[in-house]
Amino acid sequence: MFSESSPHASSSPDWPDLSFIQTDVHAHFLPGVDDGAKDLETSLILISGMKQMGYEKLIVTPHIKQRSFPNQAGDLKTRFSAWQAALQLHGISMKTILAAEYYLDDHFLQLVENGELLCFNSFSGRGYVLIEFSFHQPPERAEENIRLILDHAYIPVIAHPERYRYYHQQFYVYESFKTLGCLLQLNLNSLTGYYGTEEQTIALKLLRHGLIDYAGTDMHHVRHLHALKSLQQDPQLMKLLQDYPFQNMYL
Repeated sequence: MFSESSPHASSSPDWPDLSFIQTDVHAHFLPGVDDGAKDLETSLILISGMKQMGYEKLIVTPHIKQRSFPNQAGDLKTRFSAWQAALQLHGISMKTILAAEYYLDDHFLQLVENGELLCFNSFSGRGYVLIEFSFHQPPERAEENIRLILDHAYIPVIAHPERYRYYHQQFYVYESFKTLGCLLQLNLNSLTGYYGTEEQTIALKLLRHGLIDYAGTDMHHVRHLHALKSLQQDPQLMKLLQDYPFQNMYL
C-alpha cells in the first residue's frame, strides 16, 4: 500500500497535480503530538497521498502552543527521528524537515529571545519561522512582536492569513505585514471552500494581489487530504496556481 515505483513519481490521475509546488511548508504529519495525525497509520496514509500529488519535500510543523500543545523542541526532534525511521521501514522515501507552527504568545516570544526555535531556512541563511494567530481576535502588539522576531534574525511566515476573519474587512493589514518583512502562507484548502466562503474569497484576493509567498496544505487528517481533490475540478483555479510564483520550490 505504501510502496512506490520511483522517488519522483508523477501525481496520480485521481489527485490534483501539485508537483509544481514541490515542497509543503505547513503540515501536521508527526503522529500523536498535536491535533494532526493521531497515529503512524494515519501519517502514512497522508504522506502516501502527498506523494500521489507529486510533492517531493515536506516541512513538518507540529503545533507549539503553551496552553494546548506544550511541545518542546528536544522531544519533537526525538519523535521526528523515530518517525523518519518508520517511513523508511514502510518503504516511503520522502525528504522531510522538522520545523514548528508557533502560536504568537508570551511563551513564543521567550523562545525567540532565547534562540530556541525550530525553523526552516532559505538561501539567505535566516531562519524562517511559521507563526499563527488566534482565530477569534487579532494579536496584541502585532507590529511590535513582529519587529522583535525580525530583530532576532528570524523571518516570520504567517500561517493561513486568509483564515483570520477579523482582517477580512481590513485588507490593508496583509499589505502591512508584507511591508514589515513577513511572508504569507496560504492554505490550499481555503481555495476549495473547506473553511468557508469568506476564507475562499480572501484567499483568491490574496493570490490575485500577489501577496502570498508559500502554499501549504496544513494537513491534519484524511478529510484535509481528500478535500484537496476538488482543486482539480476547477481548471481556472489550477491554472492560477500553476502560474503563480510560489516560493516553495526554493526551500
